[in-house]
Amino acid sequence: MLSSGSFISKCSVFVPAILALGIATGALAEHPRPVQMAVDHLADELGVLAVDVQVVAVEQVTWRDSSLGVPQSAEVHLAVLTPGYRVQLSVAGERFVYHTDKEDRVLRAGAPPAAAKPAIEPPAEMQLEPWPDFDTIPKAVEAVAQKCRADLAKRLNIPVGEVAVEYVDPVTFRDAALGLPQPGEQVAEAVTPGHRLSLAAGDMHYVYTTAGDQFRYGGPYEHWFNSLLYLRNGELMQASLLGTNAQQIVSAEELGGQGQQAAIAIHPQDAAGGIIVIAQQLGRRPRSELRYLSTDSEGETAILGHDLEGDTGISAAVMVPDSEADWNVRLLEQGLEFRGAAVSSCGTQWVAFARNLPGIGIRSRPRFDSRHWRVIWGQLNGADGLAGSLTLPEAATPVRLDWWGEEPEVVLRQAQGVQGYRLVTTADGWQLRRDESVELPGDELRLSRSETLQLEESEVDGQPAVRVVLVRFDGQEKHLATLENFQARRTAISSDKRFAFITGVRADAFRFYTVDLASGQVLTQGDSARFGWPIELFGRSPREFGAILGP
Repeated sequence: MLSSGSFISKCSVFVPAILALGIATGALAEHPRPVQMAVDHLADELGVLAVDVQVVAVEQVTWRDSSLGVPQSAEVHLAVLTPGYRVQLSVAGERFVYHTDKEDRVLRAGAPPAAAKPAIEPPAEMQLEPWPDFDTIPKAVEAVAQKCRADLAKRLNIPVGEVAVEYVDPVTFRDAALGLPQPGEQVAEAVTPGHRLSLAAGDMHYVYTTAGDQFRYGGPYEHWFNSLLYLRNGELMQASLLGTNAQQIVSAEELGGQGQQAAIAIHPQDAAGGIIVIAQQLGRRPRSELRYLSTDSEGETAILGHDLEGDTGISAAVMVPDSEADWNVRLLEQGLEFRGAAVSSCGTQWVAFARNLPGIGIRSRPRFDSRHWRVIWGQLNGADGLAGSLTLPEAATPVRLDWWGEEPEVVLRQAQGVQGYRLVTTADGWQLRRDESVELPGDELRLSRSETLQLEESEVDGQPAVRVVLVRFDGQEKHLATLENFQARRTAISSDKRFAFITGVRADAFRFYTVDLASGQVLTQGDSARFGWPIELFGRSPREFGAILGP
């Protein structure tokens, strides 16, 4: 067995880009001056050294006005496009967001640090750019642009006057779905000329695709940096958070499907960008396999839009995955019962919960002398097979296994309740260390130091319902959505803290909802019949994102 010291390595944490022209991480000296100013600002407020502030991501953006996307009620903001950066910083695992220009203006956009005085809540009315004159929008798009504005206003329950058109780009779509095909939809495979529109409401941006007087809603741009993963007929599928643009990424055969064997669990690895799949076959000859899926393709940068006047160049761009890129499927381990697994953020090591399969006993792994659950681990960048294992405490059962930072997080259910641990390096190898900071499952999820998300059981017309509520540090609540005739079982939050993915039961059928935490809009609601099961949230763009950009 390898010692833990020869196994654990430090990895950087991946954070998805949001409307970014570029991403940079690394040493502070490598970043522009406004980024260094943001680091100094946060260090001063928290009372720490600048070297204790980690630069997670730097995104080059163009702000809609001089507010830099952080409007203040007491200020007048010039309606002028302002180039700058969105900077994501981290201190002791807590993340903060700053907006800057290209000179010396730095504004904090994320949650206030605990050591700082809480910021005054900005008013509900957001300063908007005026609706542009129609001579700045192609004549062919005027009528359908008005339809898109009205549609978005209805979805967000706001006056149509608060919705503005930002970009109008000509696009040639490959079929009549206008780049946004619905699950199972049959459309004419005919090249369709049209336009892609970017609409703004407050500081949010939404995409629409149009052709003639027809339009389709593509949701907030930010949602395209996440996707849904689900199993359908043994195949691994990926779709947008709206449920559109579904595509098979790995076949049932590649996942080891044979006879009664089928993939039964998906564990997306947002940090590493890969996916762990567990396949199991029950019966007289049990069989179980642990596989890791990864792709070498990083995609390419694509421009989302230009400003309407056409004189300031790129307004926003994104990294679009390669829809034709192959996924590498690697068998990590087999012959054991697996429950949960994780890969390090740099994609070089893996850990999993495992025990002997029922009916096989100690024949599968002679050194596993009981049915006790263990943590096992191995390497992805070296030799195949098991590198080591650690028996869990007596009567402990696995709940969750994550690996976002340098040490894996382990959550176990024990006699005294659910407990959180970290797998740490000691002189004697890997050991479980109790850690109160590990987030435990429950009806409350922490989004930041100042906000938590709560799911509250309720009733609507005598039927069970779930209220999705945002609770601030001062006790104020913001109701986001009510999911009727639904009982929640599990909630996941996207890595950018923007979306909640809630799964549960409705009328004895598995069902899921995707809720936008900024607007409260329910982006997706579906069930196992329409999609497949299990279904999980994945912090990477759908492979078919490029469809809305045109060929």
